[in-house]
This record gives sequence, structure tokens and C-alpha cells, in this order.
Amino acid sequence: MLAGVFGVGDSGVYDWVDARVALPRLNSLDIFFLALGGVCLVGGYGLWWVFRPMPPEILAVEPAAVPVGTPFVQVRGAHLRPYLRAMVGSERAIFALQDPSTGLLLLPPLTPGTYDLAFYDVSQEVARREGAVRVFEPAAPLSKATIALELLVRVVTRPESLSVLVPAPPAQNPPSLRSVNVLEKVFHDGTYAARLDGPKVIAHVWVRVAAVEEATGWTQAGDAQPLQVGAAYVLSSPGYILRGEILAIRSGKKTTERPSSQRDTERR
Repeated sequence: MLAGVFGVGDSGVYDWVDARVALPRLNSLDIFFLALGGVCLVGGYGLWWVFRPMPPEILAVEPAAVPVGTPFVQVRGAHLRPYLRAMVGSERAIFALQDPSTGLLLLPPLTPGTYDLAFYDVSQEVARREGAVRVFEPAAPLSKATIALELLVRVVTRPESLSVLVPAPPAQNPPSLRSVNVLEKVFHDGTYAARLDGPKVIAHVWVRVAAVEEATGWTQAGDAQPLQVGAAYVLSSPGYILRGEILAIRSGKKTTERPSSQRDTERR
């Protein structure tokens, strides 16, 4: 078999040229360096493929729906990294990385609507999640209706303290003192501490309050004191603080009372 190629001879016509003259010869050293270069090229590409930085991915935003004014949400993703520039819609946000799978997104002031979340590395977009954040206007809280209740409160106090328990005018807003009925019984339990503290009297006081009905019962509007028969009650006013126990609750024509036998056993 002839080894050669067609080439242009000196006469300007195609002549047969010996391949040993037309092609350079490769020795073993040339072959070694060519092979080494190929191995390095393939190995370098393989190392880059294994250790290349993976692009960030946004998996979820929690919570996905937030009321207006929410300061931040949490971003769950993969291959997250610091110094990513975050955009919520067209507004700039601040992304604080916690670990490669989670981070906090500090939200800018947003109006109600649905917004995409995008991450940028310098000026190149590297991740986006459409409709990631929905901002809504919170519903106005429902105002709870109040009802006027009258409480019969059992008070144990010093006789001289009764001078400040003056019923309020009928027009005064609740809570207000309505009437004071002093029981003509001065007592003490005979202990040294009681003798030092002086005698006490029992008074029954009617207090008018504004109440709100909750799932667990009535509470006083404003400070959420439970209004139940047998519960402790505190009435604060500029001139005194009244502490006692609720014996009865009157609402319109209905009155809930503590059994009289329990009240009688407490009198000593």
C-alpha cells in the first residue's frame, strides 16, 4: 500500500507526494506530552464539575402570606450563600444568611399584592421564585360588645377605711362604686398579729362594671379581670384600692349568687 497524499508539484500539476515528507514525525516524547495535556484537560474539567459552585435555589418562603408591616420572613432554599442581593418585586430587600438552606429576608415597606423573590449575584440573576410573597391588609379587629354588670363584693377592712368608700354619681362611667353596706360586726381572730393590726369590719359593696363575654365567662372591660362568683376582685380609683371577693353578679333581672351557707361559715 502506498503512503502518500496528492500535492501540487513544481510543474503546477497534482503529483503524488510521499507522506513521510509531507507530515512531521512524532517521537515518544511528543506523544507523552500530548497525552499529558489531554489528561490534564479532562482532569481539570472533572474537578471543576465536582467543585463548581451550585446556583442558589429558592424552595419556599415562610410564611408565604403576611400582613402589611411584617418585618421579615424566612427563606428556605438550597446552596444559599452570603452577599446575595435580594429583590422583592421591584423593591430592594436585605437577605441575612443563617446556613446554606435557610436565611432571613428583611422586607421593605410593601403594599398589598403578590411579589416575586429574586436573588442576584452582583448584577446577574441567579435564582427566582414567582409569587413567593403575598402581602394582605389585615382585617380590622372586631369590637366586642360590652354589658353593664353589678357585682356584690365582700370587703374586709379597717373601720376608718370606710370613710373613703363613697358611692359614685350615677353618671360616672364604670367601674364605679354604687353602694356600701357595712355589717355591724367588728372582729379579729385573737392572734397577736391581728391585735396589732386592729379590728376589722366586713362590708358588702355593690360595684358597677362594664363586662365583656369571653369563652371562659365574663371579664371586666379594660383589664380583663375574671368576673365570677367566688373570684377575687380589685377596684382601683384615684382615692382608694378596693380588694374583695365577688359574692353575687347581677345582670338586668338575673342575679347569680354565692350560696349563703358558704358566706355564713366565713363569718367568725
